[in-house]
Amino acid sequence: MSTSPPHRPPADKIVMHDVNFFYGAVQALHDVNLSFPDRSVTALIGPSGCGKTTLIRIINRLFDMYPDQRATGTVLVDGEDILDPGINVARLRARIGMTFQRPNPFPMSIHENVAFGIALHHDLSRSEMDARVEAALRDAALWDEVKEILDHSALDLSGGQQQRLCIARAIALRPEILLFDEPCAALDPVSTARIEDLIDDLRRRYCVVIVTHNMEQAARVADRVAFMYLGEAIETGSAEDIFIRPKDPRTRDYVTGRFG
Repeated sequence: MSTSPPHRPPADKIVMHDVNFFYGAVQALHDVNLSFPDRSVTALIGPSGCGKTTLIRIINRLFDMYPDQRATGTVLVDGEDILDPGINVARLRARIGMTFQRPNPFPMSIHENVAFGIALHHDLSRSEMDARVEAALRDAALWDEVKEILDHSALDLSGGQQQRLCIARAIALRPEILLFDEPCAALDPVSTARIEDLIDDLRRRYCVVIVTHNMEQAARVADRVAFMYLGEAIETGSAEDIFIRPKDPRTRDYVTGRFG
């Protein structure tokens, strides 16, 4: 009788060792040790100013744009230290898509928004580009709503549509990691539900990291949750462990609403 292979948890895509971060002389992260499995969703929760957004900005080296900001420690992506000064940052960012709290479509057409990043990295024919744009919009659950208006300005879309367009723009480059910084903070409940459904679908293909202040959202979408406080990673576990059986009293106080 044949037997199915044992279930194996997903391998870690990102591993952080003793990561510290500085805004000038101010230290924002302190010896953070975290891992993020591939093909799953990890939610970062914690009060405002605890370092959640700073953490994901390290993963795609966004802080490089600001000369007074620096990170120390080790951040491994597939075993490669992305904090190594010799790493190709442009190539790294092509592997790591990111969307922000407020949708930020470019002031150009819907089609041009998605095609823009692709054109920077690939020399495609018009038909190949159109196929890539369509695939990204389909993956972002937006194609059916915009396929007849691809030449219209992206700024004419609703807030929820703009956020899904930004997700399409991120996944058009066929990244391996998707970072979401409060993707639903500026959206209505209907648009929020659509984004959460989309994240549930994207977890099958990407390592997804989401920053959220909404603990109900973290419980709905995340496989793993990391609680951060005052620049430290306090506790990590399954969503059930963090919200129902937290070990650290600070985690317990936060998820039960004693502070926020």
